[in-house]
Amino acid sequence: MSIICENYFKPLSELDNLYDEKEHLLKLSLHKIHNDTPQTCHPIDDSIHYAYLLMRTEKKENIKRAKDIINKVCSIQIHNTNLMTYGAIPTYLEKVILDNTLTEGTSSLSSYIVWFVIILKNFRNFLTPSVIKKMHNTCHAAFFYISTYSNKKPYIKASIYHLINSFSYLCCGEYFNQENYTSHGIKMLNEYYISTLYNQSFWEHNAYPEIYSIAFILCYIKKNIKIAECSIIIDKLNSMLWKNIAHNYHCKMKTLTGAISNTNITMPYSAFYAFLSIGLSKYRNKTIDPITEEFLKCPEKYRHFFENESPNHFHISPVSKGSTSSFFSISHIAYNYLKPEYTLGSFNREEMWEHNTPFVGYIHSYEGSSSYAFRLRVLNNGHDYSSAELHCIQKNGFAIGHVFFNINRGDRHINNDCTNGIIFTKDLRIRFQITGDTNKLDFVQKNGSMHISYRNITLTYKIPYIEFDGIKTKLEISQSDEYIYYDTVFEIPENGQINLNNVEKAICQFIFHISSSKSKTPEIKNSFENDFIIAEAEYKNTKLRLETPLKPNY
Repeated sequence: MSIICENYFKPLSELDNLYDEKEHLLKLSLHKIHNDTPQTCHPIDDSIHYAYLLMRTEKKENIKRAKDIINKVCSIQIHNTNLMTYGAIPTYLEKVILDNTLTEGTSSLSSYIVWFVIILKNFRNFLTPSVIKKMHNTCHAAFFYISTYSNKKPYIKASIYHLINSFSYLCCGEYFNQENYTSHGIKMLNEYYISTLYNQSFWEHNAYPEIYSIAFILCYIKKNIKIAECSIIIDKLNSMLWKNIAHNYHCKMKTLTGAISNTNITMPYSAFYAFLSIGLSKYRNKTIDPITEEFLKCPEKYRHFFENESPNHFHISPVSKGSTSSFFSISHIAYNYLKPEYTLGSFNREEMWEHNTPFVGYIHSYEGSSSYAFRLRVLNNGHDYSSAELHCIQKNGFAIGHVFFNINRGDRHINNDCTNGIIFTKDLRIRFQITGDTNKLDFVQKNGSMHISYRNITLTYKIPYIEFDGIKTKLEISQSDEYIYYDTVFEIPENGQINLNNVEKAICQFIFHISSSKSKTPEIKNSFENDFIIAEAEYKNTKLRLETPLKPNY
């Protein structure tokens, strides 16, 4: 959950059509995690941001609606001081349970507080004393819950959740003149910086909304918190953020390339491009709209990355160091190879759930259309299967990868829908896909390999080894004007159930090679030791080795 909510970039007129006059909140139709049945819900964070946008218009009817929303949100908050959830507000109205208990984290609550304070700071004159008092009480009660909850279940200090909590403490400390809030906010900001510096990158790696949110928070703190220690930390974090963007941005394609982790919401690319333009001092449009914010500038030493249309570098970025004592520890490394004509990015370890893109690349189109995009996915009944994981090693445009499986990382969500190792499926497949104007591509399937050519660029994808509890697989190829799907499909048992707890081998090995020369795709050598598969190959005078357990990961 970032400070930027799901509907942050929608125009006000579109949000007006989503407003529920009866509930005084936005009304959305979402899909449940376990099936595709539409579910009507009222998001609180989107609604508060909508109130902010209404206030910005300074129109009488809009201000009235904004106050109705604020009153509604304040009434939802749990006010019973005898409950452990005192001060909490749910993500959705529908999560308010009759006995006033919630299972909510603090990141959304911090976002609510931040937007409340921004409204109070900028539009206090439009608010009645009773509304102001309710907002003040809501903020203070929320902090009681945040401080209680955080002590019991602290967030990873390098995650955006920790930064959002720091932001809320600093906002309220500055607005309410509360030294205890401010000092705690400084402490949390310093923890975020130290953790990010240790990992040498941001936990939410390469994701547009999270980058935008981090930049938004850094700018707001810099503008509003007049504390030297905060200012120094913000400048260092801003430099790290622009360095991260610079190493993954392809100027000719005008897009971020490389693997993406944990992008929980979508946003229009125009918003991200506006952020880049503002940071690079190239933004000319003075129109006030939701995407026009102030952002801290890109340091001079990274600006050349955004002007070079012929990149030629292979960048390795630690995302989280974790522990090296066990294969199962959290340790992420991102690879990205940028050439003028194409890119390839991957993670050494990453779940393959919907919000992550652990293996991705682009080919520049010379016909004026959008770039070709390719990625690897694991699909269960048509959706990205969260308990599938990528283990990969990459050197330039060559990669060896193993898709393996986790016992309990969920079906559609890595935390919210535990499976206990049971897959219920009618259709399970590993998909390599390429999207774009496929009429311009030469596609050949030969001896279990997929070969795609575009001008002088050749892309090869092959599965040398696959084993999944003896289940047979077949190849399916689908092609249209807009996509090519190269699917390895598992022939599922009649009952549609697979128990990963009883599976000794569940792994799919692939090799991938993209090049603008006639270089040959390297051969790999497999060996098996102690229930591990070990893949080895040599590419560009570099020996690559990938070792992965065959048995599903606990």
